[in-house]
Amino acid sequence: MRGTGRVRFLVHDPVADNVLIERSLTDPAWFDEIYLRYRDDVFRFVARRVHGNDAADLTGDVFARAFRLRCGFDLSRENARPWLFGIAYRIVGDHLRKGWVRRSRGPAIAAGWLGVQIDPAIDAVAAADVARVRADLVAALGKLHRRDREPLLMVALDGLSYREVAKILGIPVGTVRSRIHRARVQLRELLPEAAQRTVEEDEL
Repeated sequence: MRGTGRVRFLVHDPVADNVLIERSLTDPAWFDEIYLRYRDDVFRFVARRVHGNDAADLTGDVFARAFRLRCGFDLSRENARPWLFGIAYRIVGDHLRKGWVRRSRGPAIAAGWLGVQIDPAIDAVAAADVARVRADLVAALGKLHRRDREPLLMVALDGLSYREVAKILGIPVGTVRSRIHRARVQLRELLPEAAQRTVEEDEL
C-alpha cells in the first residue's frame, strides 16, 4: 500500500479487520495489512468485470479510495471484504460508464470460473467441451442487464451472501433474490442444453 510514508507493521496473529482499520485512523501503516489481506480477492472481483490490463489499475484505485474512506467504515463489522467489494463495484461502474470498455463485449469472466479444470493433454475433447460451455455462459451473461447480472455474480462467483449483496447495492434482500431468480431464468432461456446443465450443477 502506497502513500503512508511510514514503516509498515505487519500483523502476524489474526486480527479482525475492524481493529486494523480503527488502528489505521491514528497510524495509517496498519491499513497495509488490509491491502495484503484482500488485494487478491479485490483483483479477482474487478477482473471478472473489466477487460485487459485495467483490472490491476482499478484494484489500486479501490484501495486508494478505501484508505480515504476508512473513517466511515462501520467498526461494528469485523469483515472488511464486503465493504471493499462495494467500493470496487462502484469504481467498476464508473469505469464502464465512461466508455473505457465496449459494452458489447460483456463481462470479463475469469477463465477458470466454472471450477472445472481438465488437462487438454489428457482429454482434448472434454477440454474443448468445457471451453465451449464457458464461451456460451460468458456470451449469455453479457446479454443480461447489469442490474440482474451483478447480484448473480456476487453470490455465485464472489462468495457474498444475499444480505451482503443487498448492502452493497442498497436494495432489500428480497429484491436481490428476485433479481438473481430473473437472471437464472434468462440464462436458461439463452443457453444451449449442455451449458444449462452446467449452470444447474454449479448453482450459478
